Amino acid sequence: MEKINLLIGGKLGDFLLGVYGAKLLCKSKNVKVNIYMIDIGWEFGIENTYKELYPILMSQSYINDFKILTDYYLDPIQTPNQNSQIQVFNKKLNKEGYIVDDYLNSPLLYRACWSDIYSNMYKTPPLINSTWLDFNKKDTKFENSVIIHRKYATERLNGEFPYKEIIDNHDAEYFISSNENDYNNFEYKSDIEFVKVESIEQWFTIINSCYMFVGNLTAPIVIAQALNKSRIVELPNNLDTLHWVGETKYSSNIKWFLNNNTHTLS
Repeated sequence: MEKINLLIGGKLGDFLLGVYGAKLLCKSKNVKVNIYMIDIGWEFGIENTYKELYPILMSQSYINDFKILTDYYLDPIQTPNQNSQIQVFNKKLNKEGYIVDDYLNSPLLYRACWSDIYSNMYKTPPLINSTWLDFNKKDTKFENSVIIHRKYATERLNGEFPYKEIIDNHDAEYFISSNENDYNNFEYKSDIEFVKVESIEQWFTIINSCYMFVGNLTAPIVIAQALNKSRIVELPNNLDTLHWVGETKYSSNIKWFLNNNTHTLS
């Protein structure tokens, strides 16, 4: 089977959305993909993140190989208004050809949801009610539970979001985060147990085990989306809101909440 090279950067949420694009690409062309990880925005370093992601990605049927790309140059400024092209020096890749994950240049950026953006990029229909990352590990502690993760960042907080309603309506809830400060700033912390997450595998395991995920940060939401878990998104107070609203067209497992005038959880 033919192989296609795909270059994907970070941070983690953007990278995992790039893997969604990889699955669309493989589906549309009947190929497997070699993913090359490029060093943009890895909070805990590219080497550590690569080691954690490697067993997850290499277990996917549509991924042929997963490596770190080193022979390239990229201007570090990457925004919708200033997005320089990557210059690859790897002779083998240049000979074979490669595809750069360039969603920042998409004409649908901040006009459509992620599924529409990648569908437009790779000219193939979005996945419907489907996973794009197979992951089998579970932790019985979190089975049938509601998992909450709320990043304490001003642009991501919505004072109307019904966390109290969600907590009161379910018997088993956990607040998970790799940063205890997020839990300490959570208004309802006295009503919910804190679990510190130490690895990407643990994020996947807990979210894969739960009944429903509730959150406001891209990476955990994307993990829930990749595993096709029931999820509620606390929409941010910025244009990233537009990346999530349209996803309800393609998944029956997602709800979003901006405020009581635009959406409810019923």
